[in-house]
Amino acid sequence: VGDFFFSALRSKDVLRNVLYSAYCDKEAVTDELVEILQKPALDEGALAVFLAFISYDVGPIPEDYFAVLKVPAMVVWGVEDRLEPVSIGRRLQTFPSVLDWVELPNVGHCPQDEVPEQINVLAHRFFSAHI
Repeated sequence: VGDFFFSALRSKDVLRNVLYSAYCDKEAVTDELVEILQKPALDEGALAVFLAFISYDVGPIPEDYFAVLKVPAMVVWGVEDRLEPVSIGRRLQTFPSVLDWVELPNVGHCPQDEVPEQINVLAHRFFSAHI
């Protein structure tokens, strides 16, 4: 089942539709982005990585990292994220290492792609203050 699902997912049309559900700004889903994301999915071993990712059965989750992180962190979350709603992410701001929690309105799952200019300003401000 996983092989069939993955084979369908890595087709450009299906991948584009998945990205449309992840991005609030549909114009951010360009042909170049689809090709960039599709390329690793065509590599040998990509299926195993994909299955491990969607099953969460290997490796730590973000909370595991934040619990032991010794440096300041900033978390930026798109309020319109339909894959991982902001309500889920808000618990991350309770970790002592998370000094900045930023919610971006009208932004989906990939703020760094949808509003890179805002991310650059936030990152510069954070690094200037904390690093």
